[in-house]
Amino acid sequence: MNKGRLIYLILSGLFFGLGVCIYILFRDIRHLLIIEKMNLTGKAFVELKPSLMNNVLKYNLPDMFWFVSGILVLRFIWFPKKKEQFFF
Repeated sequence: MNKGRLIYLILSGLFFGLGVCIYILFRDIRHLLIIEKMNLTGKAFVELKPSLMNNVLKYNLPDMFWFVSGILVLRFIWFPKKKEQFFF
């Protein structure tokens, strides 16, 4: 594995982790099925006042991080394949 592919894999994990952290910190996750099954129904998120920027932080930023993470995973998989790389 060359250095370029490894960087894509590390960045993908970083962006995925950032999305998960933002989701857990700023969203009410008490209604997720896995949280209910594990009896972790305590309040562990930061409540933000309703505003446009806070809504972007809570609802759009984690999705953007996960989207970028997915693109980086595809880039990691198809890095040495130039024809597929160009298409995607």
